[in-house]
Order: sequence, then structure tokens, then C-alpha cells
Amino acid sequence: MTLPKRLLPATITALCLLFAAACTPTDAAQKPLVSATPSPKPTPTKPSVTPRTPPAKPMPVIDPVDESTKGNKLYAAGKVALVPCTLPTVVLRSDSEMLKYARAMVACMQKAWTPLILKSDAYYGGAKVAAYSLGKGPDSPLCDDPPNDSGAFYQPQGSVICLDRKSLGTDPEFALIDLQETVAHEFGHHVQMSVGILTSYDMRDYAGSTERLEDERRFELQASCLGAAFLGANRRTFGLTGRRLEIWRYLVRHLGDEYNPKHIRDHGSRTSHGYWSLRAFDAGNPSACNTFTAPAKRVS
Repeated sequence: MTLPKRLLPATITALCLLFAAACTPTDAAQKPLVSATPSPKPTPTKPSVTPRTPPAKPMPVIDPVDESTKGNKLYAAGKVALVPCTLPTVVLRSDSEMLKYARAMVACMQKAWTPLILKSDAYYGGAKVAAYSLGKGPDSPLCDDPPNDSGAFYQPQGSVICLDRKSLGTDPEFALIDLQETVAHEFGHHVQMSVGILTSYDMRDYAGSTERLEDERRFELQASCLGAAFLGANRRTFGLTGRRLEIWRYLVRHLGDEYNPKHIRDHGSRTSHGYWSLRAFDAGNPSACNTFTAPAKRVS
């Protein structure tokens, strides 16, 4: 399953005026999910004349969304750690610099998230970073079948964070902050994959498109929330203080389905995206990211 990055605004005039920032389009609709096959109930046995032990009760059918998303052990695993990171000094004017920074950032996130994933009784496998070019076929076999209007996406097969080579803007400072937010979000999908949330979500049997879209919003908003928890715990390492923090806060408040030219409601409104990102940044804890138990108005 290919999980595209959440949408960026087609144009953010205010941000461009304030920070001379470039704005990049992202995101496509997700692919259909695989339906789970319910466990069959045993056929009751008709009692004979001689009393005997009654047949065993049917095993309860476990809703994977309840067990693996709402009650996942990740939420009680503790705060994201402040970890030592070595980040390259780059200007982010080329895809090679983008990949260099993104790979260093992923190495840092793996140090922070591995202990929490292990506390969740889950196995952690490393993530990779690769680049691709839209409209020209994949530059890397790790990022095959990219969405048509995406700046990044997560490929579960191979655990790859895929970045569009052309997604950098013209303002280096904004480009760096946008890359940090993007990579953190896509790594949030990798965390979901590691603890079973992604797999459970993929198994869900949907009754209709409305329910599916709401779950997609819960899933995508959680990825942003997990990414923000890491950035909040390691804000000084990534330079998210002062003016740069204000740029990040403005950015996360202006990511949402309102800017989707196809009007697909699968990633959440900018209000919802800002709510989950900001609360997780302040908490630095995945406990702030249980979008699956939140009321519908928080995942609108």
C-alpha cells in the first residue's frame, strides 16, 4: 500500500509574503484497503439424550481497529527521548542535499523511536530514504508507483520514505523546515507500521466511503502528530526555536484538505492538523496522538 503525504496548500499567500517561502503541492487519494475476513462462528451441536459438555462458546470477533489502533501500547510507552544527532549543514538547493539531510534525520528518529516501539511489544525494522521524479517514472525502484501530485509518500514494502526530487522551494530556510515536517510525518507512518496500526487499518472492512475517509483522516493526522512529538522533544537539535518555530507553527496550521484541488477529505482540515501537531509538539509524547479515540470534530 502506498501512503501519500498529506496535502499542502496550493498557495499560501500569507506565508509567502511573511517568509518568502515556496509552497509545494502534495498528496493523492489513497489506494483501496484490503478487507478483513471475519472469523466464522462454530455450528452449535444439538444435544443428545445423554447430557454432555456443551459446545464451546464462539471466539469473540476482535475489531482490529479497536485493538491495534485505539488501545495500542505505543500510547503508554512514554515520552520521545532527546537523542544525540549529527545533522549535516546544508542549504537544501539540490536533491542530493535533501537526501543527505533526510537520511541523517531518519537515523536520529530511529534512535528516539526504537525504545518506545520495543516497549509496545513490537519489532522495529529500519527505514530507508529514497528520491523519485514525478512524471518521469521512478528514479529509484524503492519508490515505484508514486502518486501524481505528491511531495512525499511512505512505501510500506521495504519501509521507504520517498521524497520528490522537485519538492524543494526557493527559500532555503522554509525548505528546511518543510523537509523536517515532511520527513517526521512520513516516519510517523513507519512508526504506525512498526506497532501494527498501519496493518490493522489496512485490514478494516468498510461499510461506506464516509467511514473510510474518517479513518483515513485519523490515520494521517496521527502520523503528523507522531512526527510533531519527535520534533518537539528534539526542537533545539532541529533549530525549531524563535522565528523558525513560528514558521513551523504557521506551516502545520496551514496543511489541510481545504487546499486539495480534488476536494478529497482524507487528511483532515487545517484546523485538525494544527490541533494534533501543536499538542504533540508541546507534549513530546505519543500519548497525545490517539486520534482513533478522538471525537469526530477533532478529525474533521
